[in-house]
Amino acid sequence: MNGMICSEDPSLRREAAAILADLGGDDALDGLELLLRDRNSGVRDAAQTSIVMLGGRDAIRRMVPLLTAEDAGLRNAAIDILRKIGMDGTDILHDIARDANDNVRLFTLDILGSIGSPESLGTLIEGLYDENPNVRNAAVISLGELGCEESFKHLKKLINDEEWIRFSVIETLARIPHEDVVPFLLDELSRRSNDEITMCAILETLGRIGSPDSVRPLIAMLRSAGEYVEATIAQTLLRIMSENDVLSLSQPEKELIVGILETHIQDANDEHLQAMLAMLSTLGGAGSVECIIELAKKVDPDGAPDTWEAVKGSLIRLCDTQRLVELLDGNEKVQLLSSEILRATGGEWEAGEIARRIPQAQGYVKRAMVDALAGIGRAGAREPLLRLVHDPDGHVAASSIRALGEIGNPADIDVITGFLEHPYPDVRGIALDAIAMIGTEGAEACFLDLTRSGDPGVRAMGLAGLQKTGSSSLAGVASSLLGDLDWEVRMAAARVVRDAGLPIENDVLLVLLNDGHEEIRHLAIDIVGARRIAPLRSFVEEAVTAGGMWTSHHAIEALGKFRDDEAKERLLAILAGSPDFLRISAVKALGEWGDESLAGELEVHLDDGNLDVARAVAEAMDKLQGVSF
Repeated sequence: MNGMICSEDPSLRREAAAILADLGGDDALDGLELLLRDRNSGVRDAAQTSIVMLGGRDAIRRMVPLLTAEDAGLRNAAIDILRKIGMDGTDILHDIARDANDNVRLFTLDILGSIGSPESLGTLIEGLYDENPNVRNAAVISLGELGCEESFKHLKKLINDEEWIRFSVIETLARIPHEDVVPFLLDELSRRSNDEITMCAILETLGRIGSPDSVRPLIAMLRSAGEYVEATIAQTLLRIMSENDVLSLSQPEKELIVGILETHIQDANDEHLQAMLAMLSTLGGAGSVECIIELAKKVDPDGAPDTWEAVKGSLIRLCDTQRLVELLDGNEKVQLLSSEILRATGGEWEAGEIARRIPQAQGYVKRAMVDALAGIGRAGAREPLLRLVHDPDGHVAASSIRALGEIGNPADIDVITGFLEHPYPDVRGIALDAIAMIGTEGAEACFLDLTRSGDPGVRAMGLAGLQKTGSSSLAGVASSLLGDLDWEVRMAAARVVRDAGLPIENDVLLVLLNDGHEEIRHLAIDIVGARRIAPLRSFVEEAVTAGGMWTSHHAIEALGKFRDDEAKERLLAILAGSPDFLRISAVKALGEWGDESLAGELEVHLDDGNLDVARAVAEAMDKLQGVSF
């Protein structure tokens, strides 16, 4: 071992450190203390880890002298080790907390705070009266780590110590659960009314404590506070006040707080801004709206989306629609903001004002205004929307069509039908949805007419419309279109039959199983499996191996739906020896059976060489055993 410790090869010295941790005893600690001084950082780290693993009082005694080492790295290693193993010998640390060396006392009090044992309370309180200010400060901070109420009467005596110690005391008091902490801090706040820095430190601590007993005294201080302190008091109140506290404020108090928030909101940091906006939206009025609008002009919606949403939310709650309508004539950013808010808050009059401005609007502003008009959606918006559906901007047209669908006037179906042939597919889809939303006999007649079109795409669209409206004609039309000459129409009809559970004759399904397009064959296979159609099962079983990969996947899923012994044996055979993609399909199909006994048959594959297969097996077993999430 000595040879390894003294080796020129650092890897051997690291190995020696690990071995010494297993050996233990005084000799091991001798070697580890030597390695802790090694020139190689990896060796030092290994030695440090091994000493921590050994722990114990002997290791603590070995580390204590190193607190005075000239090598800062060695000293810091000893401190870190004592933080981790010091609980094994706090009495040893209590003794050296009275050492003649200032640094030893400072390091020890810091270590005791990290350990956090209540047994150290007396030693830490004693450190508050140390002649060295650095040691006193370490005692203050460590007492905060303990959080014992007995320390309060001692900590408060240091409020008149060095300024930096005072700040440590104030911060530490937030962690001391003593009933007199808040009254003490409020007294200090009044006593130090000419010391703004200390006042703000106290206010920060009061905010962290969050006691409702602070609310009334802080409001009283607002009237005479300077500009800097009043902003901090207001921010502290925002952290403390409950909804009941806010509701209990007198009108003059509300106006006072609102005025301060309005003054400081432009310069508020992110930490306080959202709370300030929330309070203004609760207590504010027209003046608050103006302040928030000015703030909005400086906010980047993309760079600060949370702030932008908070601004919008506050303006929505303040609901000054008159002012928001005026902003529709402002710059682009303000126009976008007001349009978004009016979409949520506007009524008949606001819709009219928006509609009046849309013809002159351009680009994104026009889109936002149309979205607002569509969002308001009252009957009064119908006429301008009927004009806007013909706008060359696809977004404007689509938004207008969608809104007409929500308004639901059957007279608009003829206008919207024209957009089923729009060059943009999203506009066509929205037009279809709008007609379905309007419903009535007019919508059904429209969709039935589409299914008779000479254009295959239009026929498929008509079928989709009938499905959206739940038409009683859907089954007959779908059955008819299963024999359509266009394969995409047949596919659409087969999908509707599958998804809507519509009736289908076996001979028709047999034709689909032999269709020239695999997408249609897949849908037919799905139907056979979902409905467990025994006479056509052989087609499914044959497709497991006779088709391509995706055909096999559909066939395996369909076979799994039969849930009988024959299907189980086939699926387990696939799991045992097929391409991994199909093995995963098989195990997923078995996982849907709800038969807990199957989990035992799958367990053998938990250690499969393919991680994806093993994961699928684990998930299937969880499902079968009812523990999946």
